[in-house]
Amino acid sequence: SGVGIGTVSPTSWASYTDSAATVLQVADTSERARVVIKGGNGAHLDLVDHVGGTNDKHMNIAVDSGVLKFGSLNDAGNAFVKDNIMVQDLGTGRVGIGIAAPSAQLDVDSGASSDIVKFQNDNGSFIFGKTANLGSLDMASDANFRIRHGSIISSTFTSSGDVLFGSTTNLNVLSGSRKIQVGSGSGHS
Repeated sequence: SGVGIGTVSPTSWASYTDSAATVLQVADTSERARVVIKGGNGAHLDLVDHVGGTNDKHMNIAVDSGVLKFGSLNDAGNAFVKDNIMVQDLGTGRVGIGIAAPSAQLDVDSGASSDIVKFQNDNGSFIFGKTANLGSLDMASDANFRIRHGSIISSTFTSSGDVLFGSTTNLNVLSGSRKIQVGSGSGHS
């Protein structure tokens, strides 16, 4: 079943039809269709998957005090399992993950986990982390790390533990004991 506003077939959109679903569709030929939820003390939209796991099926999206928030609720819908999964300050545009009030354009708080953020693509991944006394960049054991300014590679940290400044054409020179290469000359222990 479905309810349509501005459409006679609310269970169909684009090239997809779901006649088994209960659908509310708002359609407008001017491409300005809107659904507005306005509350006196914040506005909420709850998405619930009835067959999800225990306390793992209820997502709450809310706008409250100038902040857009995503949080998961318990099965009863009356307490957060995880609040502030992601937030956006509507005034500054700052985005927070795991934090209620982001203080930078992207502010990530991993809580007790030392792994803060993971970036990955089809070639692999790396992780930024922080423990009490150590910031870290964790990479695969065979991966080098470089710092590049435009097309100029200013330094490379090799997977074998060598550090190069400037040219990286003579990587085979850096074997055995740890060395630092400055420019294109040979390294010094």
